[in-house]
Amino acid sequence: MSSEKGMVLSSSRSRRGLAVGVATVAATVLAGLPAHALSGGQQVPQGSYEFLAKVDVGSDRSCSGALVAPRWVATAASCFAQDASQPGTVPAGPPNTATTATVGRADLSTDGGQVADVTELVPRTDRNLVLAKLGSAISGITPAPLTTEGASSGETLRSAGYGRTATDWTPNTAHTGTFDVQSVSSGSATVLGTTEQSSICKGDAGGPVLRLVNETVQLVGLNSASWQHGCFGEDTTERGATIARTDNITGWLTSKTLGLSAQPGSKHVNEVSWADAGAAEYRVYGATAAEVPLRQDNLLGTVTGTSFRHEALRAGQTWHYRVVPVYPTGDGAASNTVQATVTTEAGTDFNGDGYEDIAAFTTGGATDVYTSDSNGSTFGGATKNTSELIGKAEDRMSGDFNGDGRSDLLITLTTPNSDDVPIPHTYVALSNGSGFESFESWGTLSALDSVRVGDFNGDGKDDIVRFHGQSSGGATVRLSNGSSFESDGVWHGYFAPKGERPAVGDFNGDGKDDLVTFLQGDSTNPEDVFVSLSTGSGFTEDNQKWHDYFSLEGERPTVGDFNGDGKDDIVTFMNDAEGGAYVALSAGDTFNFGSRWHDYFAPDGELPAVGDFNGDGRDDIITFRRGDDGRVFVSLSDGQQFIEDDALWHGDFCHNVCVPAPSPPETVS
Repeated sequence: MSSEKGMVLSSSRSRRGLAVGVATVAATVLAGLPAHALSGGQQVPQGSYEFLAKVDVGSDRSCSGALVAPRWVATAASCFAQDASQPGTVPAGPPNTATTATVGRADLSTDGGQVADVTELVPRTDRNLVLAKLGSAISGITPAPLTTEGASSGETLRSAGYGRTATDWTPNTAHTGTFDVQSVSSGSATVLGTTEQSSICKGDAGGPVLRLVNETVQLVGLNSASWQHGCFGEDTTERGATIARTDNITGWLTSKTLGLSAQPGSKHVNEVSWADAGAAEYRVYGATAAEVPLRQDNLLGTVTGTSFRHEALRAGQTWHYRVVPVYPTGDGAASNTVQATVTTEAGTDFNGDGYEDIAAFTTGGATDVYTSDSNGSTFGGATKNTSELIGKAEDRMSGDFNGDGRSDLLITLTTPNSDDVPIPHTYVALSNGSGFESFESWGTLSALDSVRVGDFNGDGKDDIVRFHGQSSGGATVRLSNGSSFESDGVWHGYFAPKGERPAVGDFNGDGKDDLVTFLQGDSTNPEDVFVSLSTGSGFTEDNQKWHDYFSLEGERPTVGDFNGDGKDDIVTFMNDAEGGAYVALSAGDTFNFGSRWHDYFAPDGELPAVGDFNGDGRDDIITFRRGDDGRVFVSLSDGQQFIEDDALWHGDFCHNVCVPAPSPPETVS
């Protein structure tokens, strides 16, 4: 049956409306006349085909449909068209006429099932199909399972709907009937009733066309147009109907109904989320390539909720994701593909390749800083950069201060003003990927005290915090605007007084760096660990104790995300003749008890630090031997421990007195 002969199968509520439709169109698209059922079919028992929907457009037009997600019904676009023979003219957005969908009520004389308003239409322009979004989710009813297997000529399918029958203009029950596929085109297929009496009638528009497979059904298409042979009030001898295919647009259907999205979360993490599709569980697939084949080696995980946290990812890496809803009856259609790029937290990654590197600032008036790039398994040769300011520096450190994904250099020094009053200054040398620009002034400080680096407002640019020390403690933050540090702001009135060891990290995984302090110097509770979370404009002053026995006096505690879950953990280096490292993982609101992750690392005299040197999204540990030795050892994290292979990553770096980066832990003065 050609499309120009297709008869509109929506149902208006008056015989006058039907007469006009028949007079103007020889064979009609199934839109806009009273809600009746298939001619020559069987009644649908209550409890069967619960995804079947009756769509009422205002008070004088109704169609059928299929629930394809808890808040989405697929139906015929012609139901909403001003001219039902032109379904491609339906605009996206709210329907022009108040519309409801009744789902799971095969017998309309009962109060079973659920009713929801239609709030939005998402039409196709290449076939008679529209997605109708519901104002409230349908619960307890499994949506019609989609399939990517198209109808084939000679195949027998079953259609369902609320359209009229051969004897009833407005039946109270839905009906089904069987139809043989005659031909298949890109957006539609033609079908013919398996008996002379079987026909699709007005009001059946948008009803599901199903395939039975092993006692389960698959949605193949929707009722679109019919000659309506044998339908009540029709006298045509022409037989046959057209269905709008759904099998070759399952990706489009799932992308619209699932609303799949992905975005970077905290460091080393991408967050994937979707709408509830009523599935028992969801399989999440991912790949770094744009194509995401649904293979076991791409399966990232299976969850019962509507979100997935992809952890331990390399900074700056782009991942592509697809989700497959799994119903008790089998797999639903796979979603479209979305992507997210992992947040770039530079650490000491000076060239922006995803591997953290190392640096060594000279001291004692020397004016050089040496860097050595990681390739994921070793550090390369040293590159020297020179500035007279380095020889005058008091603090030497690194951070990504302009948010370009490459770590820059920071020094502080004191210079006199015109009145010969010493003023602390900050200077930054931005990385260009292969070296550093000249040091430029980024502003003054009210005092030097103990300076640390972190992104405290979560804007992707590292800021600086100054711990006041002394007996009163406190923390002052200067935010980076990408070209300078803004004016001081006191973010905490009492934190990390003299003798404690403060550090910076994102302990709750919200993308904003927080503060931690290891009491150590406290005469009463030297083993306690306190955290103050960042709100983006201050640190909470609620004295949250996250651990009551970690990093005893004389040990060297610091911070890193050792299991790659996006939340920073704490590590303490024993700092004795035997060395060793203990880790306590963050749960987002506390640190766990902790365990020994390395038996012999960074004994007394060495300088240990933390960084992700192989780019796997988990922080590793490093130690600088210094002195006449100059060797640098790295122990990689596998998420549960540090690998004890004594891996030498550099044989000649940071001799004698130098200040390395990553920075070793320090005590507040």
